[in-house]
Amino acid sequence: MGDLLERWVGPSSLAKRLDTTPRNLPRYVAEGKIPQPSYHLGPKTPRWDIHAVDALMLKRAGISTSRDMDATVAKICEENRQYGRRKGRSQATG
Repeated sequence: MGDLLERWVGPSSLAKRLDTTPRNLPRYVAEGKIPQPSYHLGPKTPRWDIHAVDALMLKRAGISTSRDMDATVAKICEENRQYGRRKGRSQATG
């Protein structure tokens, strides 16, 4: 449950994470540098989803955060096959 609580942060926590002040956050939102906050706790309680903040910052930096599921599964399968081959060789020689 700790991870869930740390996922949603207020202005002070987000500002500290971004090495800025809470006063700059509305400008960052307006410039598209960070996403809009959620007001699910009330109109005076903005909260940011850290995952959304990180994803937007990576996207702005040109780093893709989404992966094609088929490509991901194929990569994992290939890694497992290679691991099995290496393990089989070491057992045959050892």
